[in-house]
Amino acid sequence: MRSLRSIAAIAGPMRELGPYAIIGLVVPGGSLIVLGMWAYRHRDWAAKHLGRLLIIVASMTSALVFPHG
Repeated sequence: MRSLRSIAAIAGPMRELGPYAIIGLVVPGGSLIVLGMWAYRHRDWAAKHLGRLLIIVASMTSALVFPHG
């Protein structure tokens, strides 16, 4: 019984992430498209955490502009 609950706990989030993963892997530039789709879908959460979100986006952007290597 417990293993069914743990499988259900994992399967729920995977169902939500599935379409994002497919787009991110198949479409050129898919990770940026997925980020935009996720932000649009969770815009209420993003509005509450806008400052933190801007810091994350800025750090990701700087990593793309100034790669280590």
